[in-house]
Amino acid sequence: MLNTYYSDKIDWLVELLAKKLETNPPSVFEKINICINKFLLGEWVKNQITLSNGIFAYCEIKSITDFTKYLVKNINQNNEKYYWDFESLKWEVINSLEELNQFKESWPIEFWINKSKNSKIIDKSLYYFSINVAKTFSDYLIYRPELIYGWHKASIDSNKLFNNLEKHEYWQALLFKLIEKKNNNFLSFDILEIIKGIDKKTIINPNIQKEINIITSDDISKLYIDFYQKISNFSNVNLFILSPGFDLWQRTNTLIENNFKLNKKIKDNLIDPISEINIGKSSANFQKLIEERGNHNQININSELLYSDPLYLYKNKKEIPLLKQVQNSVINKTNIPFTKKENDSTLIFKELPNIINELEFIKLEIVNLLKNEEDIKLRDIAIITPDLVLIKKHLRFVFTNFKSTGIEIPFTTSKTSFSEISNIFGYVNQLINISSNKINNYNLKNLFNNEAITEIFNLEKDEINIFTNALKETGFDWGLDEIDRMGEYRNSLDWCLEKIKLGLIYNENIYFKEYDLSPTLIGLDNLDLHKIIRLVELFIFHIKLFKEEKDIDEWIISIESILDDLFHKNYSYEINEFKNIIQEYKGKFACKKKIDTISFKECLDTIFNKNYNSLNNRKDEIIVSEMKNISCVPYKYIFICGMNDRFFPKTFKKENYSILERNIIFGDPNQNNIYKDLFLYFLISCKNRFYITWSEKDLEENKLNISSTLKRLKQFIESNSFSEKITESNNNIKKKFVPNNKDFFKKSFPIINSLEWNYEKNNGEIYKISELQELLKYPQRNWLIKKDIKPPRRFKIINKKEINPLKKINFIEKILNKIKIDNINFEENILNLNLKEEIISLGIIAPKNSIYSFEKDFKGIFKSLIEVINKFKDIEQITFKDDLNRESFYISNKDLIELKHTKLNINNIVDSWIKLLFYASQYDEIESTKLIFLKDFKYDIKELKSPGKQEARKILSIYSNIYFEHQQKCLPIPPISSFNFINALNFFDCEKAQNIFKKTWVGSEFSLGEREKYEMKLCFGESKDPDFFIKNDSFNKLSNSLYQPIINSLDKSKNFIL
Repeated sequence: MLNTYYSDKIDWLVELLAKKLETNPPSVFEKINICINKFLLGEWVKNQITLSNGIFAYCEIKSITDFTKYLVKNINQNNEKYYWDFESLKWEVINSLEELNQFKESWPIEFWINKSKNSKIIDKSLYYFSINVAKTFSDYLIYRPELIYGWHKASIDSNKLFNNLEKHEYWQALLFKLIEKKNNNFLSFDILEIIKGIDKKTIINPNIQKEINIITSDDISKLYIDFYQKISNFSNVNLFILSPGFDLWQRTNTLIENNFKLNKKIKDNLIDPISEINIGKSSANFQKLIEERGNHNQININSELLYSDPLYLYKNKKEIPLLKQVQNSVINKTNIPFTKKENDSTLIFKELPNIINELEFIKLEIVNLLKNEEDIKLRDIAIITPDLVLIKKHLRFVFTNFKSTGIEIPFTTSKTSFSEISNIFGYVNQLINISSNKINNYNLKNLFNNEAITEIFNLEKDEINIFTNALKETGFDWGLDEIDRMGEYRNSLDWCLEKIKLGLIYNENIYFKEYDLSPTLIGLDNLDLHKIIRLVELFIFHIKLFKEEKDIDEWIISIESILDDLFHKNYSYEINEFKNIIQEYKGKFACKKKIDTISFKECLDTIFNKNYNSLNNRKDEIIVSEMKNISCVPYKYIFICGMNDRFFPKTFKKENYSILERNIIFGDPNQNNIYKDLFLYFLISCKNRFYITWSEKDLEENKLNISSTLKRLKQFIESNSFSEKITESNNNIKKKFVPNNKDFFKKSFPIINSLEWNYEKNNGEIYKISELQELLKYPQRNWLIKKDIKPPRRFKIINKKEINPLKKINFIEKILNKIKIDNINFEENILNLNLKEEIISLGIIAPKNSIYSFEKDFKGIFKSLIEVINKFKDIEQITFKDDLNRESFYISNKDLIELKHTKLNINNIVDSWIKLLFYASQYDEIESTKLIFLKDFKYDIKELKSPGKQEARKILSIYSNIYFEHQQKCLPIPPISSFNFINALNFFDCEKAQNIFKKTWVGSEFSLGEREKYEMKLCFGESKDPDFFIKNDSFNKLSNSLYQPIINSLDKSKNFIL
């Protein structure tokens, strides 16, 4: 018998299971298996059954895969059978590539075959290729078992092998046949054989238990559904299905006219949140799949619906919390408008500046809850995020940094691996990361600060800080030695270490010309240098062990050598566990090729990410988890953070050769929908308060947008209830355009098809200086990035004999950060600089370049700057502030001074212009901005005249209105071409101005046009004709609004084209 129980409450489903077990307990020697794919949910279920029945000893929690494997082996009476696992499969992919070369059908992956054939080393790209192929085959085994079973049955030289495949897919069947020669035991094949055996009645009385219990939401494939439906002929199969609402299939597949708008009430009928927010699809499809497969398999399904009424306990409708009203609307599709009490804080939406601020907000809310809520325990609280990596490195600082915050809140993460609890593994991981990149003072200090290292070598924090600071003063920049620095020994770690060693013997005044070394002991007088130097040399030795490719045996010898160097009584268990794990993995490593460092690191991460998960309810700690790890577990207080569209819902792209991508069928998983439903489960399961936060920007100050799913939920609640918004927001929420998709860049469908523009006012909203600067400089790129589309940049190849322009700018800025232009001794301090030493210490010189040539160039640059600065008198630095902006300016008499270290371009002009407008809109005394720019190693000045206070305010108002519309609709103006066009109209006739636009937009045989930029192709399509712009009055009007005020402020006696 197949029994299905649907409920929105996991508590009820588990309580029902507990009662079944209590009513019909197993025999003394019988074990009851409960199948749950989610580890933490399994732990929670175990605790709940123990609390209900007082015992759990006769029950065992297993994943559905593990239990199915156990069941299949029992039915086939073969408990010794070894099935392929993913780790073994990925190595066998590499082993079989060269053999695949004998088949002409292997042409689509000829690159990878040749790479494997011509190299004895597995690099990162080949390693990831093998992983992706293994994942693809694993997907086939679960979601296309009949297809891959057909490969299994066909011979390698039979045309039947290629049934239902396209020619470019033939290689997959051949590769699978080669892998299968090593071991043809696949669980999916045995499942299919058992299903056939039951259908043909060759399996009559299989050896299975009488009761099978499965708790799930939507995570069972069609193959497993068929298997357990067939098994239900011989056993009671109980499916306990967590469902966010009744009649999901109809609700998610009903097309309704979307007539609701932000802040508008629906007076007739409340729109169904399931269809309106576009959630619940994964659960609906899963439930429909069970029903359809039941009909196909001719199985009678006994279904019971156990949906709750969240409003049941509230007699006075005015007292119903908003959270309960929303839950009721989702679960039961009720037709009741929402109401909200003034002090209702059960459902909170909050935008914060960045993710750290999100965590700080959550911490303060938790403190308030602990103060004000009765009978609250920390274990009643869950902090959930789409991606734990997003917050994990900030958790300890925010929640346990008592010295900084005065508050310490204990927490535990839901998923803890050996790699995370082992400081020894952390040290090995640090070594690998450094060997793959370059050592510098920062990551050397991190090596010292590893807890295992500080304890094993008896280090104090002060010792570490003093020594690393002294290394910096000695000149350590980056790199182990001259090999690491590509021939440049000076400023390497080894060079600095030699200076310190010499300082223990010689006087500092001695200079060893042959080695370019002089002794130093700067600030090291009170340290045990012998101990620290020996440790640094050990670091260097360990790092070098990871510099070369090795086979698996050599890698294990290297690892064990490092572990032996670290042996300490307090870490003996950890070190032995480390050795045991890598020796155990060695047996699965069926490849004899050498592996590069990055690929080996991936192997280590895989084998050490064994979960040491525990949900121990006796510990009173907050649980912090990724959505997928803790879904379905109910909590009283839930905080979901990081809900930006970059992180939620997660998107997963299969390989372009995957048959699942070519031919999607009902029952295939959709990760986007799965993550939306995870969020839905948290919403309906929360008991008391539900908090949702997202960031205005990331930690690099890049703009972020609210998740589209969350935005829809927020709009739905606001439009069907009270008039005020339910979000405390730092900024307007922008509408999401499209998800980030690399393939999108290959398409030529333009985003902008019209130049029409809405000039409506923005109700007085003001914006940051930086926002208006970006509007005029690169509106298309900025708009795309806000929509999470990141077009790649074009990079110029730099002649190695020249100074990298970026490094040149950074060097000048670092000098001018030390010696400000408002310093009365500016000229004297600049001329007294030892430029050679400054250049070397800042590490901008590539090996074998002429330092003297660079020194001469920089002397000329700074001499030119002195000549320009001397034209100004009494330079001082001031700070301009308003509600949104804080900018520093140099000012001389009635002029602002803007200093740029690049040639004159639209970016420099726009930056200076917007700053001038903001300052002039507040103060009358400013007459102009003197823009100092660098061209051909010489500084020059360009003047921008102030339009006056009233005109500046008027121009800012126009820009603000355009920016307001630009948030929703991309500005249809290519900035450089448009600027040159408007500028040319001030000097030439319209025809010549149009020709200048065409030359800038299209380009010439000597230079690329602006339309060749990726953002222009995305927004306007491939090779947009210039007439699309210049023959359109809307383009002329909008370009004039943006750029004519700038042209008016420039010196019109000199025409120039950017």
